[in-house]
Amino acid sequence: MTDARLSRWEKHLPAALMIVLAAVVLAVYWQVTGFGYILFDDPKYVRDNAMVTSGFTLEGVRWAFSLTGYASNWHPLTWLSHMLDVTLFGMDPGMHHLVNVLFHCANALLLFVVLRRMTGALWRPFAVAALFALHPLHVESVAWISERKDVLSTLLWMLAMLAYSSYVTRRGAWRYAMVALMLGLGLMAKPMLVTLPFALLLLDVWPLGRMTSLRVVPRLVLEKVPLFALAAASSVLTFIAQRAGGAVERIEVLPMGERLANAVTAYATYLAKMLWPAGLSFFYPYPASVEVAPLAISLVVLAAVSVTCLVTFRRFPYLAVGWSWYLGTLVPVIGIVQVGSQSMADRYTYIPLVGIFMAVAWGMADLAGRVRYGRQALLAGLTVVLIVLAGLTRVQAGYWKDSATLFSRALAVTRDNFIAQTNLAAALFEQGNDQQAMGHAREALRIKPTYVPAMSNLGLGLMRQQHYAEAAGLFRQALAYDPGNVTARLNLGAALVSMGRVGEAASAVREILRRDPAHAGARRLMEQIRAIELKTDERIRSMAGLLALDPDNAALHYQLAGLLRLRGNDDEAIAHYEEALRVKPGFREALHSLALIYSEQGRYDDALATLEELVRAHPGDTDALYNTACIHARRGRTGQAVQALKEAMARGFDNIELIRTDPDLANIRHTPYYCELVGDR
Repeated sequence: MTDARLSRWEKHLPAALMIVLAAVVLAVYWQVTGFGYILFDDPKYVRDNAMVTSGFTLEGVRWAFSLTGYASNWHPLTWLSHMLDVTLFGMDPGMHHLVNVLFHCANALLLFVVLRRMTGALWRPFAVAALFALHPLHVESVAWISERKDVLSTLLWMLAMLAYSSYVTRRGAWRYAMVALMLGLGLMAKPMLVTLPFALLLLDVWPLGRMTSLRVVPRLVLEKVPLFALAAASSVLTFIAQRAGGAVERIEVLPMGERLANAVTAYATYLAKMLWPAGLSFFYPYPASVEVAPLAISLVVLAAVSVTCLVTFRRFPYLAVGWSWYLGTLVPVIGIVQVGSQSMADRYTYIPLVGIFMAVAWGMADLAGRVRYGRQALLAGLTVVLIVLAGLTRVQAGYWKDSATLFSRALAVTRDNFIAQTNLAAALFEQGNDQQAMGHAREALRIKPTYVPAMSNLGLGLMRQQHYAEAAGLFRQALAYDPGNVTARLNLGAALVSMGRVGEAASAVREILRRDPAHAGARRLMEQIRAIELKTDERIRSMAGLLALDPDNAALHYQLAGLLRLRGNDDEAIAHYEEALRVKPGFREALHSLALIYSEQGRYDDALATLEELVRAHPGDTDALYNTACIHARRGRTGQAVQALKEAMARGFDNIELIRTDPDLANIRHTPYYCELVGDR
């Protein structure tokens, strides 16, 4: 090849590399365009979000910029991008996935362009961009529709770096303004970009070479004060939104010592997963306690790398810069301010690993330059690594094809993962596999008894089995832990409607609509309730007229009491149940209903007395004995509860599934007597 042809080839080589990289990224990730929504955040972010599903509207824009605490974040640009997707493509999840892939591809290409512009190198920037584009740790950010905020914010991060390189080359107000604009927009996509000003300072050290001595440090820091101010403002807005959304974990719940220990371990674990990307999961549970051995190993690794970077700084500044980039950009999500219940997340590495990739690419290139045929060997090795990573990324992306596959995979590679158990239960419910779903919901509650979404899932399973009272009990328990949980409150309303407790259901739904007037599910249920209430009011008026003509009709008193229950008028209902019993002593249905009202009102002595009367009148009524056991258990009377349960089972009560799931019996399930009665069945 002549020199002229070689020169022409070299001129077009960067463009050729970019085309190849883009093609590989699209080939690896194209499968996700056939995937659907995932039952973890996707309903909240897109599928069931009325503001998003309406497309790009003025009302939606106002909502996006408000500090509602919805999804526990303030990222209006992300919301707007989802709205625009709906406007352009409708609700087709494949197109939403494709936009994520295109953003990721653009990020990789921009990273290559920026590093090439800053360093003048070719293959090392390409290696960094390719590692970024094809590493399995980044699948979560690309294959998950809800993580649009990752790929979108990183696009703006890359554009900010590009603008900064232009500003450094030829300083000017408008060039600086472009840096600030990209940062501001990026912060509105995901507040993790608060570390960008810090990253720009690192680039001043290397490769830009602006930090020539300690004397220039104040000037370079002062230069970025407006950028730090933007970051600070974003941090405040984000914290307000996260507090409003209830996502910030209180220090008394998760002490600072545990947070710091987890942070140290997470730093080292991310590095391990970068080198050996196995066992990746959409969720990593927070450890139950601090594990000393992993913490000690992590401290040693972090200290060793830090010392190495410090000692070699003068000769290999890229090592210190890359390592500092990794440590610094992870700070917002390392868990010092704990948001959510995860110990770490693959998506958190999307930007931070760029620092490690830079250190590795330049370090390996320098090392290869000292060995004969080193560069050729390095190129061959890079090719093999990228092929392997592309294959692993394709496999990892495949786990995101549907909810059941993703959550089952998480259970296979993690332990005590209550989030995966809960979400797998939800996915199985959608498939109609109720028994398996309830098993996973119970397992989630075994791991974390206070986890509200698992309670809601189990309650839904009980509703499908028509155990409405038990389901309502679980939903109330969930609301006791989390009064603001909309799903639990809506499910409680549905259970109460099924029980005929329309008045109480209406109160539950009104509370939802008070907080969120546009909630589609609550509005639908309220329409159903109003229709029932209108019919009920007509029947009450008719029944009252009949009773005026026949005041000693026990059946009419009983029916009217039931209608009054529907309207939430329990005191009036009690009076009519008592009238029914006056006219017809031992009226079984009236006694049952009266005991239920007393129990719900906390009048346990009255409820027990009514149930005793019921058993005396109807010795074969095992439901009365079972309800007696439930009341005793709820009051902590273990012995009496077990005795009543034993008697109920001896007389023929055989609903073992109800006994095992009924929250009223929770206080006695640890006893040997209970295990003897139920455990081996």
